[in-house]
Amino acid sequence: MCVRKRIGCLFEQAQLLATRWLWSYNAERSYKVVGGMRSKQLLKVV
Repeated sequence: MCVRKRIGCLFEQAQLLATRWLWSYNAERSYKVVGGMRSKQLLKVV
């Protein structure tokens, strides 16, 4: 039982790290594809 609990804990930690990375990737990466504009800026132009 201890092993299952440990694996579940490791999985939750990995999931949290992946979620944080994905958020930062989407929120902070450069927006070269749309001329360096963020989503809100692009919507104002369109």
